[in-house]
Amino acid sequence: PYQHLRYFINRALRIVPVYIVAVVTIDLMLGDPSFSINWSWIFDNISFIKGWNHLWSVAEEVRFYLLFPGLILFLSFVPGKTTRIVIICICAYFFYSHRNFHKIDMMDGRFVNFYFWVFLGGVGTCFAYKQSLTVAFFNHKFVRFILSVSSILILLFIFFSSNHMIKTFWEPIFPSI
Repeated sequence: PYQHLRYFINRALRIVPVYIVAVVTIDLMLGDPSFSINWSWIFDNISFIKGWNHLWSVAEEVRFYLLFPGLILFLSFVPGKTTRIVIICICAYFFYSHRNFHKIDMMDGRFVNFYFWVFLGGVGTCFAYKQSLTVAFFNHKFVRFILSVSSILILLFIFFSSNHMIKTFWEPIFPSI
């Protein structure tokens, strides 16, 4: 049990100090020409409440670190691999349907939806793949090919449904989007 705590402490000690230096440096570079520090802006970033521009992803990862261990702990009490996969799929759907509930403020008028559902989709896929290796049906070459192509199509769907791709790729083709 202590190795998990040690993992989180080591991870925080590797990321947080450098992150704080980066946030303070960005504030000094973008802020007031007199080099006064905007403590509110810094607090919003280092508390992971908000994430200025590209720093939103760090705030998102912190949310993963808070939610994922609880889910894994819960799954450790659930018997059966298939039941665990079903629970992960239900959780992924739940977080997908509530992705707008908690948005990360990018502090520039834009907000990023909560992407925990994408992460859970990947976790579910990995669990399902590992489980499928023990089932003879999934060892058939054609079935494995179909699963591989499906995985690629899912990744392409996620990529082409991003806000950036909708604006730059799809909107010129379908202006009503």
